[in-house]
Order: sequence, then C-alpha cells, then structure tokens
Amino acid sequence: MQSYALAYSGNGIPVTYRNPQLKPLTFENGVPQGMVRAIYQDRAGLMWFGARAGIESEPHFYQTGWLAVLGSLVLAVMVYGGIRRRLHKLEATKRALEKEVADRTHQLRESEESVRRLTEHLEQRVLERIAALQDDEERYRVLYDHNPSMLFTVDVEGKVLSVNRSSREELGYAAAELLGRSVLEVFHEEDRGMMQQQLATCLKNPHRSRAWELRKLRKDGSIMWVSESARAIKNREGGWVILLVCTDITLRKQAESAIKESQNRYHVLFEEGPTPLWEIDMSKVKSLLAQWRQAGVTNFRAFFDEHPEALLQCLELVKTLDINQATWRLYGADSKEHLRQNARRILNAELLRMFKEQLVAVIAGRTDGEIETNTQTLAGKNLDVRVHWRIVPGHEHNLSRLFVALIDFTEKKETLDELQASQARFRALSAHLQSSREQERLAIARDLHDELGQTLTSLKMDLSMLERKARSASAKHGCDAVMGDIEAMQKRIAGTIQFVRSLITELRPEVLDTLGLLPALEWQIIEFHKRTGLAYEFHVEAEELRLAKDHTIAIFRIFQESLTNIARHANASKVKATIARRNGTLWVEVADDG
Repeated sequence: MQSYALAYSGNGIPVTYRNPQLKPLTFENGVPQGMVRAIYQDRAGLMWFGARAGIESEPHFYQTGWLAVLGSLVLAVMVYGGIRRRLHKLEATKRALEKEVADRTHQLRESEESVRRLTEHLEQRVLERIAALQDDEERYRVLYDHNPSMLFTVDVEGKVLSVNRSSREELGYAAAELLGRSVLEVFHEEDRGMMQQQLATCLKNPHRSRAWELRKLRKDGSIMWVSESARAIKNREGGWVILLVCTDITLRKQAESAIKESQNRYHVLFEEGPTPLWEIDMSKVKSLLAQWRQAGVTNFRAFFDEHPEALLQCLELVKTLDINQATWRLYGADSKEHLRQNARRILNAELLRMFKEQLVAVIAGRTDGEIETNTQTLAGKNLDVRVHWRIVPGHEHNLSRLFVALIDFTEKKETLDELQASQARFRALSAHLQSSREQERLAIARDLHDELGQTLTSLKMDLSMLERKARSASAKHGCDAVMGDIEAMQKRIAGTIQFVRSLITELRPEVLDTLGLLPALEWQIIEFHKRTGLAYEFHVEAEELRLAKDHTIAIFRIFQESLTNIARHANASKVKATIARRNGTLWVEVADDG
C-alpha cells in the first residue's frame, strides 16, 4: 500500500507525493495519527504533512479528491484544537490577569491607605516642624537681640543687615543708624583695612570661624577695644552672610596696658635703681630643707653648725634670676654675667653666717628679714652691708622668688666707728674732767675744812676769850659798845662757819663717802625739803648697792641736779623719788607735781 504526503500549493490545489516510508493515515477521536508529524511550508509555498524526504509526485486527480477532503478535515480539526488550546490558554491567562488585577487593586487600596496615613503624618510633622522652626526662630531672635555680646550680621559687601541691642547700647547708635551702612564705619580708621581683609578671608573659608582684636568707635568718638570672631553662613535664600560676635575688652586692654606700664616701671626701678638688688630662686633649697626635716632634723641652726658642708650645699642650690646694675657695680664686676661667674669670690665667713640666719628664719615661717653682715668685692675690698630679704607674695610655698636688697654702709660705718671712737674719747674726757672736778671739789672741801674751818674755829675761840676779858673790863670801866661789837663778830663768824660747812657739803657730801649712795640720796632730799619746804616721798626698791666710785658720784650728782631744777623751774609742791633695780639696771626716778 502506497503512502502519500498531501500538500497544498499556494493557489489551493492539492498535490500528492508518494513516499513508501510514510505510515498509513489513521484517525483517533477525530484527530489524524501516524503519518502527520508536522505541517510546514517549503520554499515553493506548499503546506506539507509528514516528511518530505524521497517524495515523488504523481498527480492523480481521482486519488487526491478524498485526500483534499481529508486534509481539510484534518486541518479543521487541527485548527479547532489550536483554537481550543488557545481559548483555554486565554481563559487561564484571563483568570491569572483577573487575580493579578484583584491583587494589584488590593495592594493599590492598601497603598492608598498607607499614602493617606503617611500624608496625614507628614502634614502633622510639617506643622510641628513649622511650629518648632517658629519657636526656634523666636528663640534665636531673643538670643540674638538680648545676647550680652555685640552681634552684627553683614552681607558679602560688609553692609549691616541686623544688629542686636547690646551693639546698639554699647556703640550708642539706633538701629536705623546702623542698618544698611558699611560695618567698617564703626571701626577705627587704622583698623578698617585689617577688618576688610578679615571679612574677605571669612568668605573664602566659609563655615570656619576667625578671631581678632580691633578698635571700634562709639558714636561719641570714644574708642572701644573688642575681641571679635566671625563666620560666614548661608541665609534662607541660600546667599552668604557673615555673623560677627564682639566682646568689649577695653578694661582688659587697659589692665594689660597698666601691667605693661607697671612692668616698665619695675624694670626701671629694678635695673636702674640705686639700691643693689638680687632676685633669686630658692625652690630647690626648700625641697632639700623639707627632706632634712623628714629625716628628723629639727634644730637647723645646730645642724648647720655641725655640718657646714650642708650650708654650702644649700648655697649651691640658690639660683640667681636677675641682678641689677647697682649690684654688679657694687662688687666691682663688669656685667651681670661677670658677677654670676665669679659669685663665689664675694663669699666669706660673715656672708655664710648671714645665709644661715636667713635659712633658719625661712624655716621658722618668716617671709622677710634684715641682718648686717660683711662681704667683699671681686677685688677683695671689704664691704659692710645691711641685707634686707623678702619672699615675693604668692611664692611662700616654694620660695621660687625672693628679693634681696643690699645697703652699703661701709663709709657710714667707718664714719660711725670714728664717731663712736670720738664719743668714747669724749666720754673718757668727760669722765676724766668729772673725776678731776670731783677731785678738785674734794681738795677744796678738805682745804676749806682744814684751813678755813680751823681758822674760823680759832677765831671763834679767840673771840670767845676776848668776850670774857671784855666782860670783866666792861664791869670795871663800862665798855658796853665793845661788847656789842664782839657779839656781832661772833654771829658773823658763826654764819661764815655754817656757810663753809654748806659749801663743803655741796662740794663733797661727807655722808656719801661714809654711809654710801642710798643714805646720801635720802639725806639730800631731806636737805632739799629743809631748804625749800616742799613735801617729798622717797622710795627704795633695791637692796644695798655696790657701785664703782665714779658711778656713785655720777648718780648722786644727777639726783642733786634734778632736785635743783625742780626748785628753780617746776613750781611744784611735792617731790617723789624712787630708787629701783630692774632687770639688772638701776633706775633713779625723780618726779614732781609741777
């Protein structure tokens, strides 16, 4: 049985081909089976069923009629199957699309709800943000306007956009007088160029703060020093503006100027002053003393006496900070460095003793002191100096700054020594003169007592014998006139004798040599009372006094002269004399109520 392949030409004429390899065409459920494996179109435009290999065409019209019908049925069945499959696929696609549309619709509804809620939330946040911005703006305005610092906002050309209250009050301007003007106009003329450069630098380096100190001018023309900082920032419109923050530092500048002036005065006083001054640092000495104290040293004076090398160790730790001109000239040096390098040459035992006393005073808590000592110049010349030292206030805890002032009194000391020697010679001369005077008084008193006293006594005795003879003659011859003359002569002789005795007592009281000083003083004030009639008190608060003869005579004469002055000048009614011994010293006090 022959198998045929059925094809259709482009004009619809069926063409058959014989091919023994094709299987017979069978149908199952209306669908052709077996030979039909594909339908395709060849280059000639024929529609093929089955394979094409080895086909020979034999056009038999009577054989192809039913094949055409069969092909049409097959084609219809195939088209119908394809349509069903396509409809089925379209139905599945429709159901999938409907489900996807439903899902998408649900998602869209959920998204719309989310968008609505998000929109409401964003609207609320926007409102809150606007309110917060308004609050921030209000706070910024309050902080800006009421800031104690002076605040300016200027544009890129330096024109004032805003100014706070402090700036207006400090400079004395109203806001309208500053807004729109160049900020350079409120600066000192000499500082405007620098200010302009600083503003330009701020714009070149935005968001970076810069600071400087310049002078501003108040409306009244007075000068104000300010510490100013600036920073370029963006405003709401996105343009650049510069925020200036100023602080009044006029008082600080005045203080700095005063400090500088004080430092200049200090330099002049220290460096060019006539008083030799040392500025030293004893902080290392302080530390060493603390170590020794911790080691158990309590009596540093005895410690330094036993260990003189410790004193030299302390001296080596003293650091000289500065020396003025008067100091290195005093020691005969050519400069400060010359004296620093040869400082050991001015040391001697007296200077070390002074340094020891200074250390002991510092250890005891003293902050200043004075001592006289002896030193020498670099040439070896002796110098007598009075040393004043003082710890600079605020450095008591570490002794890092001390001032030592030297007063050279070498010439004064020589003069004083000469004066003291002269005074000693004068006192010796005075003592000699007083001793000579006392010796002369004693000699005169003895001469008066021995010569004149005896002569007057002899005359009194002779006159008494003459009186007895005259009385006998007067009884016989009546010589009463002679007796009157004799009695008058006796009275004059008695008065002369009493005067001589007083004179002898004045020259040298006998009681002073026989009984001693205290009885002589008491006798003297009693005689003063008899002679002047003034009341007196005499108190002795000392035991028996044993003094040199010269001292005894000197005290008696001073006491005698005091009573004489009271009688002549005080116009007093009472005299009080006190003799006492106090702390090994004899006190003789004569007082009156005149």
